Amino acid sequence: MSEGVEYGVRWEDADQRLDRWLRRRFKGLVQSRIERLCRKGLVRIDGKRARPSDRLREGQTIRLPRIGEGGSAAPGQDAPAGPRTERNRDLLTGRLLHIDEHILVINKPPGLAVQGGTGQTRHIDGMASQLGLPDGETPKLVHRLDKDTSGVLLMARTRRAAAALARLFRDRSLRKVYLAAVRGSPPDEGGTILSSTQSAGIAHLPMGGDGGPQLGAGDALTRYRVLDRLGQRFALVALNPVTGRSHQLRIHMAELGTPIVGDRKYGGAGSADRGGIFRARLHLHARSLELRHPFTGRDMGFVAPLPPHMEESFNALGWGAKLTDRKDPFAEPA
Repeated sequence: MSEGVEYGVRWEDADQRLDRWLRRRFKGLVQSRIERLCRKGLVRIDGKRARPSDRLREGQTIRLPRIGEGGSAAPGQDAPAGPRTERNRDLLTGRLLHIDEHILVINKPPGLAVQGGTGQTRHIDGMASQLGLPDGETPKLVHRLDKDTSGVLLMARTRRAAAALARLFRDRSLRKVYLAAVRGSPPDEGGTILSSTQSAGIAHLPMGGDGGPQLGAGDALTRYRVLDRLGQRFALVALNPVTGRSHQLRIHMAELGTPIVGDRKYGGAGSADRGGIFRARLHLHARSLELRHPFTGRDMGFVAPLPPHMEESFNALGWGAKLTDRKDPFAEPA
């Protein structure tokens, strides 16, 4: 091989197949081309001919030819950044709340999808590769936020970090707190909302009355605290989704009779504000996330500033001042 580029296998890339590593690293590089390069002896691991199925080990050296067609860019070369790429990069870097060698945290804006789907051509998952991280690294999603929900979004920088963070979510070893403006007034100062696949509707237990319910597959559990009320018309609530079902918070608040302001899907047209206090947008924000770092063991907390439409309405109602204290509203009393 007269010309090529060498890569060292890092610990987070160990124990995966060579072809998978190549496909993840070079977007657009198809399996047939990987196999052809290997057959010709153009891909080598520690100087030996490599096979697509070879498992990588930390410390190995992979040598590749400069790949032109079939990949998004040749190894070691940056694809030219167009105006859209630069805009995406600026948007995400301007919203970074934290980054280290394992994880990154973004304050997701409302109106931007997390993942692609029908009619979704611009989303966080696709934009993450344009952050300009080393070696063409693409951060990985480990949880979701609805398109119109803003706030803390956690992503993994490596495959091992993604697995470790997925375990934290699965074991419910982290705490997420959302803020919402709701139409109407919740029945108590706080409580627990449980919906089960075994029964229709929800069970509402007042504050301190959940008794540690046993959750079955598909069950959804939300804790809430009322932070302020505007008579019987509106309330500011903190929400803690113990489980993470699709649209869980929106469904639970609507079932409680207090739909989130701006939620036309579950609150109907009446969820919009007719008094001119709120803009006609969803008022749901992933305010904070607390976890123990899966690799350093350090307790960490991230707080995302409100999006403009919620900051405007919250400040008008005097609710903004109530958010300066970052104390967890669901923390047990000392």
